[in-house]
Amino acid sequence: MRVESRLSWLAVAAGSALCAAVSVVGADARWLAALGSAITQAGRIPSSIPYAAAASHDWVNVPVLGELVFHWLDTVGGDRGLVAAQAVAVTATLTLLLRDMRAAGASDGARALVIVGIPFAAVSALLVVRAQLFSLPLFALAVLLLRAEARRPSRRLWLLVPLVALWSNLHGAVLTGLVVATVYLLVDRLRRDRWTALGVLVASWGALFVTPAFARTGEYYLGVLHSEPAASGYGLWAPLSLRNPLDVVFIAAAVPLLWFAMRARPKTWELVSLVLLGLATIHVGRNSVLFPSCSSWRLSPAHRCRPSRVRRCATRPCSSPAGSRSSPTPRTPSSSHSTAVAFGSRIRSTPSPAAISVPI
Repeated sequence: MRVESRLSWLAVAAGSALCAAVSVVGADARWLAALGSAITQAGRIPSSIPYAAAASHDWVNVPVLGELVFHWLDTVGGDRGLVAAQAVAVTATLTLLLRDMRAAGASDGARALVIVGIPFAAVSALLVVRAQLFSLPLFALAVLLLRAEARRPSRRLWLLVPLVALWSNLHGAVLTGLVVATVYLLVDRLRRDRWTALGVLVASWGALFVTPAFARTGEYYLGVLHSEPAASGYGLWAPLSLRNPLDVVFIAAAVPLLWFAMRARPKTWELVSLVLLGLATIHVGRNSVLFPSCSSWRLSPAHRCRPSRVRRCATRPCSSPAGSRSSPTPRTPSSSHSTAVAFGSRIRSTPSPAAISVPI
């Protein structure tokens, strides 16, 4: 059965075009490019931060691959190269979210509405080129994988391990993706496939350390989380505030998405993940980058019929078609039950007017 996606793809194209047209290069993007240039020129990873005003001996550098990619983009295309990479990342993110919502059964209009709202809910991430460029599509890919596994468990779950290893070398938001994956493995998968869940859990957290820093990777993340900007709530580490116009726009766009998600009755692991990401976003505004993606997880189809409504529709007395010579036959409980079973099994037969009126 062909699923209509015209509005959804138009929304993806509009979001990508908006990103390519108005995106600007953030300061940390230039800093990453400078670090990548220093690594390329030295042929090794420096033991201290270049250009740092304070002493930075024994510095642990984990996202080396991300720094090299930013350097190559800056060398090849300058600011245009960085903006082009941002546009590609946004396009990939919106496409992955579209595929996930489509697999969940959301209608074309609902998918388009969510995709249009995401750029407004995450203006600082989608329209400013920063290190979070890598985490946008990787988080969406992780969500797509986890939700596909929740619907139909398979060995594809092991793809989470190389995904975490790659992500850890690009950006620190891999910790957020790991937290969501851990919630799924412990809350949902553990009950159905204990050993696979535990194996993927251990291997995924082990993949976090597959970086140039190896065992000191944990030291790097602890240093970032306890850094001065994080401790003082400065810049991107600041909590949500109604005094910040971008935070107000995020709240206005995220609340409807969250309402749709709650209305669809998310699974336990999805609900726990939403709560954790919501609390993290309130505490640190930079986590708002990933929250809109999660809010679209359980977007319910706009015209799905609830079970109680289906029962009422299936057991409703059926009138005879116009012009029929036979008189209406009273429906007995047994015949009503048979009709309900036939309706649920989608038996191919001539539909009655009452059955045609059921919104499916």
